[in-house]
Amino acid sequence: MERHEIIKLSKKNIELEELEKAKKILEKDYIISHGQYEPLELKKAINEHNPVLIRGHLLTGFDKGNVFVDSKGESLTIDKMVKAVIVEGLSNRESVSVKIPEEVSDMPPGDYFAILGKNEWDDISLFHGVLGSLRVGPVFLPPHSAIFNFLKPGKEQEKKKIVSMLSGVNINVYSPDNYIDNCFHEIGHLFWRDCLTFDEKKAFKDHFKALRPSAIYEYEWERETEEEIFCTIYKWYVKSILINKSFYNILEFEEPKGLKLLQDVFTRVARDRQIADIWQGAKSEVMEYLNPKFDVTSGKYLRKAGALDRIRDIELPSTVLQNIARYEGGIEFIRLEKAVVPVRGNRIDWENMEKARLTKYKSKKPDGKGGWIYDYGDRGGGKENKKQSEQEDDSYKGSHQPPKRGDDVVGTGDNLSDIFPDDIYSSNAASLYGHRVSYDQKAIDVIKSMKGNPDKEITIYRAVPKSAPDEIRGNSWVTITKDYASQHGKSNIHGEYKIISKKIKANDLLTDGDSIHEWGYSPK
Repeated sequence: MERHEIIKLSKKNIELEELEKAKKILEKDYIISHGQYEPLELKKAINEHNPVLIRGHLLTGFDKGNVFVDSKGESLTIDKMVKAVIVEGLSNRESVSVKIPEEVSDMPPGDYFAILGKNEWDDISLFHGVLGSLRVGPVFLPPHSAIFNFLKPGKEQEKKKIVSMLSGVNINVYSPDNYIDNCFHEIGHLFWRDCLTFDEKKAFKDHFKALRPSAIYEYEWERETEEEIFCTIYKWYVKSILINKSFYNILEFEEPKGLKLLQDVFTRVARDRQIADIWQGAKSEVMEYLNPKFDVTSGKYLRKAGALDRIRDIELPSTVLQNIARYEGGIEFIRLEKAVVPVRGNRIDWENMEKARLTKYKSKKPDGKGGWIYDYGDRGGGKENKKQSEQEDDSYKGSHQPPKRGDDVVGTGDNLSDIFPDDIYSSNAASLYGHRVSYDQKAIDVIKSMKGNPDKEITIYRAVPKSAPDEIRGNSWVTITKDYASQHGKSNIHGEYKIISKKIKANDLLTDGDSIHEWGYSPK
């Protein structure tokens, strides 16, 4: 409520000794809520400029501890749950908006973020007060709604002392003690799973390895893994937004580095959303340019004047960049609906697309996925071209060299702890680190089978020209699924190819963390 409305309310002749009567009077002009409230809930209401009526007092402020101030300037202590009426605003207003710091960008109102699922508790008024009005959109929240279930603990929860846990999109809460804090912590797990990039998770893992003592980690389990410390930092940050901004001061003092990492994530998420919004507006023009109509009368493709200048610097959102079609000559190609285009960074690489148009080929045919399979054949039958067609393809990544022993940043098949976050072994690994292809899970299954077992025997695969030797040499690019090798052969080897394989030990398989499918074979 606005200050002048609070002053007007304080001057109304309302009988504060009888809350039921006061409630009936207020209902005519104001949006109200009523029930039993904790002191923390009362503070949150007042912090949002919503005065609170308890028996004998109209609370309009609070001081240190649980000391509250009423409309007459008198102080009183409330240290337990009390019956109260919260005045949220004038009746012609739809709702009270949640205040968010300037560094966190607001998004337009959308679906409610917190959906109440199953409730076995007597009172969840704090949930409604703190999370009930949140909408999907602000950058500090996951990009979709979550279902909150308030359950009585079973034998397993009691035995393992589980107070809350994330299961899919369900946040299950088993203990009423500090349950809003636990809700924030589980939302952090959802945010970690859905929003953080590989590099951001790696940054928190590095921070975890050098973690210093801090008062924000109240329980030992809050500092067990990089994901848990992220969720703890996240919890304190969200508390500063939704409950009391003073929590930010504590976080800033106790965990400055972790706070900086979290704010960097929010900045990147906000930037990604901005890029996605701009892309939605420009997408149709980009597609029209890449797939122009052909004018039969003039024999030319029709494109709008100035279209290239308008779309040349358009940035592509991460969801679009994940649609990788192939690597060729050190260049990454992605699918944009029917078109297959080269990219550099997060933009279309127009220079290399022009070069690709000038490449001479014998014929081309559709690949069945919207792209083309080029047949370069024998360009003139010269010895040089014949030699090129027969030589083994030496790269799964253009001119890049495969990871090998002695490299600065490298992990072996049996030990990926310094390369990938711990969730590379989780049930979500395929969706987190895959290429959005059907055989991602096959690769993850192999990765899981190698964990902690350097002598584990696995099969590696490689696509090579038909005429190449049936041997996989040391320091070669390889893959751990036959499907990926086949796809590589179709996309990158000009002419007929074959798949060769070899059984090796997990410790002889190396990765730099760029892909779950692309590895270096580096025997001791």
